[in-house]
Amino acid sequence: MRDIAIGIVRRASIFLFCVAHSFFISQVALAHGGVGMVEGQCLIRIGNLEARFTGYQPASRGSEEFCDDMPDLTNSIFVLNFIHDVLKTMPLDFRIIRDEKDFGLSATADDVESLGDLGSVTEYYQSPIQYSDGIVKFQHEFIKAGNYIGIITVQHLYQTPSPASSKSQFQNKKIKAVFPFRIGAVNYSDYWPVFILILVMLQIMFRMHSRRINNVLEK
Repeated sequence: MRDIAIGIVRRASIFLFCVAHSFFISQVALAHGGVGMVEGQCLIRIGNLEARFTGYQPASRGSEEFCDDMPDLTNSIFVLNFIHDVLKTMPLDFRIIRDEKDFGLSATADDVESLGDLGSVTEYYQSPIQYSDGIVKFQHEFIKAGNYIGIITVQHLYQTPSPASSKSQFQNKKIKAVFPFRIGAVNYSDYWPVFILILVMLQIMFRMHSRRINNVLEK
């Protein structure tokens, strides 16, 4: 009987630990759309190409780095560092739109295409520029919390043979990367002490209940 009771308490403690741990990890590590953590680096995929992606809010968060969601309404900086050098040869434009259709954090390129003209929902836009040094930097001051969608478009100019002549034709292929993100989102990494305290309290409760059960069963 005592072993059964102790087992129930132990399983309950483990369950609560797993819930707290899973919630924390999902909130901290979750990335959206084309942005994700790979071997400790925040990467964005643009077609088959990749760049390191980092967000900053220096006025309120100093040098703290963000992979997608940003916690504050303030000047926000987005930095790309090309991993594939071929991106240095391609004009790149950057757009942020307000997610007024509530696509959410699972928004895709097809969702963006379904909007048609993006002018009315555009929060920020930087026209195409070729970044030969491989470093891209944008900044924008957000004044409204909510969901946004970042859109990166690169223009890949390539040659194809012309069926009508011996000369080649130039084709311009646009490659897009879409990443939804939140501004004014809670930064759960600030709550590390709270989660640690919860886990410690769970451990204390487990020990206290185990002792009480032992005392009751021994009487």
